[in-house]
Amino acid sequence: MKQDSLRVKKNTGFCFDTCTQINIFKNPNIGNFLTCRFDIQNSLVYIPEITLVEAERNGFEKSKILQTLSQTLGTKKIIVSPITTNMKIRAIVLEQKLKPLLHNGDSEILAFALETDSILVTYDKGLETCCNKMHGKVINPSKILVEAIAA
Repeated sequence: MKQDSLRVKKNTGFCFDTCTQINIFKNPNIGNFLTCRFDIQNSLVYIPEITLVEAERNGFEKSKILQTLSQTLGTKKIIVSPITTNMKIRAIVLEQKLKPLLHNGDSEILAFALETDSILVTYDKGLETCCNKMHGKVINPSKILVEAIAA
C-alpha cells in the first residue's frame, strides 16, 4: 500500500519521532512536503517529551525544533506530552514482544503513538516495521519522497 494512501481523517494525530523532528529542523521543506501530502495543519501533532530530550542531547534546542515544526507544518496544535506510566509499561511489553527489533526509547515512542492512536512519522525502518507489526499507522517520509519522485 502506498504510504500517502493512508486515509487521514480530520483531527487525526501525528506523532513525530526524534529523527523526523531533526530532519525537518535541518530541512524545513520536508515539513512542507508532509503538510502538502497529509492534513497535518488541521490535525494534532504529538511530540513525546522523550524525543525533545534526545534531540537536545544531540545538540538541538527544543524551542527551535518546536518553532520550526509549527512553521513548516502550519499548525499551532503541537502537544508536547510526557510518557505516562501506562505507556512505559506498554513499551516494556512491546520490547519483549518485538525483540530484537525494538529497544528502549523507540519502544516508548511506539507506545506513545499506539496509545494516542496517532500516525507515527519516522525514518527509522526498524521502528516502522515494529509499528506495522502492531497494526499501528506509520509514515516514512523517505518512502513518500521516493513515491512522489516516481509518480
